[in-house]
Amino acid sequence: MALISIIIVNYKNAPLLRLCLKSLQRIISPPTDGLFTHEIIVIDASADVDTTYVAIEEFPHVRYVPFKKNIGYTRGVNEGLKIAKGDFMFIMNADIIPLEGSLETMYAYMKDHPEIGLLGPQLLNFDGSTQQSCFRFYTPLTIIYRRTFLRKLPFVKNILNRFLMKDKDLTQPLAVDWLMGSALMVSKKT
Repeated sequence: MALISIIIVNYKNAPLLRLCLKSLQRIISPPTDGLFTHEIIVIDASADVDTTYVAIEEFPHVRYVPFKKNIGYTRGVNEGLKIAKGDFMFIMNADIIPLEGSLETMYAYMKDHPEIGLLGPQLLNFDGSTQQSCFRFYTPLTIIYRRTFLRKLPFVKNILNRFLMKDKDLTQPLAVDWLMGSALMVSKKT
């Protein structure tokens, strides 16, 4: 049976961490039909009393790693990866609320497609709308267009829509140039 390490990087947001951990508790307890077991690691990038209480008192099964000063997201992820024991790691922000069946779906897809090194799920906003989380590579013009008044020009909108992959069906799996780092599954073999 595979082990999935769920690594949550939190920064001073006890209410969202609580919501995230409650949703994980709901969707993976009891273990998901014997497909995998899990461990949950919370990296608290800048620990405070509220988040420490949430992690230790309300969710004692969670491995809680506090840092006194802000270590940043990237170091937080790396600290979680150092101690993770899983065959697969699901790296997520504390503001991510996984839906029922989402971990099973990602795990199954990674198992069926071992050539994939990194998988990013479709992200939804709290209102259910799709959150832009996959992109094509930047070009110098894309950077200029996105950051200036030029983004309003009709021909530029087409260029930016291509960068945002608006020409693709984002409800289906597809290869992308890069993903937002808020929710990613990676194989230990990668």
